[in-house]
Amino acid sequence: MEIPEREVEIYSLKITKELENNEFEFSAKVSKGTYIRSLAMDIGDYLGCGATLTALCRTKAAGFSVEECVDLDNLTQENISDFLLSEEIAVKHLRGVTVTDKQAVRFCNGGQLSLDRLRTESISNGELFRVKNNDLFLGIGEADTEKQLLKIRCIINYPKQEKVAVALGTFDGVHKGHRQVLDIPSGYKKIAVMFLNPPKSVLKANKELLNLPEEKIKIIKQLGIDDIHILDFNNVKDMSAEDFLLFLKKEFSPSLISCGFNYRFGKEAKGDTAMLESFCKENKIILRCCPPATEDGEVISSTRIRKLLMMGEVEAANKLLMDSFSFVSTVISGDKRGRTIGFPTINQQYPADLVKPKFGVYKTKVYIDEKQYSGITNIGVRPTYPADFIISETYIEDFSGNLYGKDIKISLISFLREEKKFSSLEELKKQIKEDIKR
Repeated sequence: MEIPEREVEIYSLKITKELENNEFEFSAKVSKGTYIRSLAMDIGDYLGCGATLTALCRTKAAGFSVEECVDLDNLTQENISDFLLSEEIAVKHLRGVTVTDKQAVRFCNGGQLSLDRLRTESISNGELFRVKNNDLFLGIGEADTEKQLLKIRCIINYPKQEKVAVALGTFDGVHKGHRQVLDIPSGYKKIAVMFLNPPKSVLKANKELLNLPEEKIKIIKQLGIDDIHILDFNNVKDMSAEDFLLFLKKEFSPSLISCGFNYRFGKEAKGDTAMLESFCKENKIILRCCPPATEDGEVISSTRIRKLLMMGEVEAANKLLMDSFSFVSTVISGDKRGRTIGFPTINQQYPADLVKPKFGVYKTKVYIDEKQYSGITNIGVRPTYPADFIISETYIEDFSGNLYGKDIKISLISFLREEKKFSSLEELKKQIKEDIKR
């Protein structure tokens, strides 16, 4: 039987070893469909002496090499997983697209994806793509350029879907009550859903926050929250309570919701924990409705903490906050009066949006380049040398250096005395010495 001819391509052909009796070893890199036995015969015919193949070893095919081969005698049930390769290798010649977690769930549930959102250029109609989510190969999609969609051709793997827990609240001050809401059990992706500022404060000229937004986000993340979703007040202020719950379900698909006993939501705050409980039962969501946290027989609240700070009872406020009440502000140029009496201070404008503690002198902690120093801080209007704004002046013990233009954190530890007017620099100097001694 005559073997039909076919056209193939020989990329390389070279002798690797000369043996006895006119035998040679050679290596060849060839296109698919090439029969090496026929190649040996063709070489013999060309030389006019004839030739035949006595041994053949395929060293590489379809991207796999002989070095990657495993002896079947060495393959066991215990070690087989060490040698298994990703299914993606079989289609690595296809272009890949990476999809988000939400797109991955949609794709694997039979949904089609918009090509516009895949950030892939020059797409041909009918082109096949490797679809990936993070490092997981999901399957193959086919482009439909007429409808601008990526359709499913096959699913290989399903995305690993983490159970999501949502913590709902304002978290102003992140006090003990808030922390029990944020203390979600392990095994969930933990997301805090909140306003950057309390809704009531958005509507007030004087916001009186217990935390500036950056500090609040930092504290919440330190408590083990994986992600923070900031609600846009303008987008949700007219959203009904029912629509807000549907938003939570669609946006987060939560398995657990955590909130405080008095959590309200929706337009005019018509939604309450009873409504939330009914919603969770209907959608098989676990609800953690945390009871009120108390201290000395009173419920801990942001309002209570504000009142304590305004009365100068900073130690009691800090006990409820579980951390010292703090603020961060930029060091500005002052009158340099303190250095003339041996007590140089840093001047900072007290943040306008923050709750105003009782004007006076405080024992403080000062944080400079991640180092902590002891300080004496006067917060107020400085009656002896009046300022146009609420000013914070801090004498830092055992520190020398230029801090102008730096953002410095000041934590209030205890209230020493009320702010007062001095008749002379000498009287001020004497008082500062007494403050330091205290």
